[in-house]
Amino acid sequence: MEIPSGPDWYLARVAWHPNGNDLVVQMMPRDQDSIRVLLVHAATGHARSFFVEAEEGPEWVDLHDDVTWLPDGDFLWTSARSDYRHIYRYGVDGAPRYPVTTGGWAVDGIAAVDTGKGWVYFTGFADGVFECHIYRTRLNGSTAGKPERVSREPGWHDPTFSPDHDSYLDAYSTATRPPSIAVHDAGTGERVAWIEENAALAGVELVRPEFLWVRPTADSGVERQDSMPVMLIRPPGFDSDRKYPVLVYSYGGPGAQVAIDAWSTRGRALWHQLMAERGFLVWSCDGRGSGARGKAWVETVYRRLGSLETVDQADCVRALWKREPAADPARSAIWGWSFGGYMAANGLAREGDAWAAAAAVAPVTDWRDYDTAYTERYMDTPAENAEGYDETAPVRFADGLEDPLFLAYGLADDNVHPVHSVRLIDTLIAAGNPPEVQVYPGRGHAIGDPPARIALFEALTDFFVERLRPDSAPAMGR
Repeated sequence: MEIPSGPDWYLARVAWHPNGNDLVVQMMPRDQDSIRVLLVHAATGHARSFFVEAEEGPEWVDLHDDVTWLPDGDFLWTSARSDYRHIYRYGVDGAPRYPVTTGGWAVDGIAAVDTGKGWVYFTGFADGVFECHIYRTRLNGSTAGKPERVSREPGWHDPTFSPDHDSYLDAYSTATRPPSIAVHDAGTGERVAWIEENAALAGVELVRPEFLWVRPTADSGVERQDSMPVMLIRPPGFDSDRKYPVLVYSYGGPGAQVAIDAWSTRGRALWHQLMAERGFLVWSCDGRGSGARGKAWVETVYRRLGSLETVDQADCVRALWKREPAADPARSAIWGWSFGGYMAANGLAREGDAWAAAAAVAPVTDWRDYDTAYTERYMDTPAENAEGYDETAPVRFADGLEDPLFLAYGLADDNVHPVHSVRLIDTLIAAGNPPEVQVYPGRGHAIGDPPARIALFEALTDFFVERLRPDSAPAMGR
């Protein structure tokens, strides 16, 4: 095929064009500041440029799969060119025609296009960042700024539409309701039938989280001017006259969210409820770089991945101390997995005044050793940004880490290689502060089999209970 090649190009996406003759090929340069879309004739390999999605500044362009072809040869494409991600209609020549959605909120993704009735169905955040809903808007752009909400229940929705677009399957959840699947009418959003109600937890009383916006508080005690979405789970029978330890859950990766009304995966939803039951205030905050708030908000982390995000987690927990007199500043801890594990280790090393302990599961400890395509998208290359790589590597600052750290990883992790954890352990041993370590032989990044997952969460529970000592909270153990 006549396409760019070599070490400085990524072959990012390949799909068939509806005409059956061409391949739609998406190419990205190594710095990932543009997407070059080519049409390649399958029989001859001849390639012609179709269109280019380019970043105006030095930052990155996000890859996606929101390419929807229309019967007349036009297509829909999502882009964050206006700061927030929206849907645009392009012509057969690859030139943009008009926006299909607009506004100070983000589209999550295109769900379906009903060309017969002139509707585009999509998921997004027109009602705020805490919930992801199903909407529809006119294909001709006439209702671009006024989408109609289809989903009715509060929470998080992930639809799959029928071929005739008259109905859809909705995989739906909230922070206290596990995912369920039902058939809904596409016109009204009404539920037609259950596929899987998943009512196993119907009789279990879970604490409904509070969703709110806070202004972070800097270590100087001064309230910042930006606001961040947070989620708070209080212990059952919460008593404002008592003091409670604080457990912060963080992820922090670009475009990600944790303060959302959705069921958490990997057992986190129920474990956070357990920790609240054990006497912890459980707190999550989406700082700079998080999703659903526009391109400018995400791109603040460019070339310093994890630096501002680490500050934000500390400043957000300080905001909790200020807002909630029951929150104990001397007993606040942070934990996370993968990027969140990186945030926990980095937080303890860089913002130690905020944390009494931390737990890092499968953490990145030096971006030089992580996936090249992912890392360079946000950090540029090590040759071009050596200082940025140095300043965001917790392994380089861990000798100043004094508070307790729990670290767990799988020996077969092919996402975040075990070398990240091993180097951090070695650094801490040399500094005279060895972490508490659990190693899971044969397990990958998810440590996903039930025996290992149970053992991990039991160990996490005991670690935080023993170090933060909530009232009347015995160690978990077996």
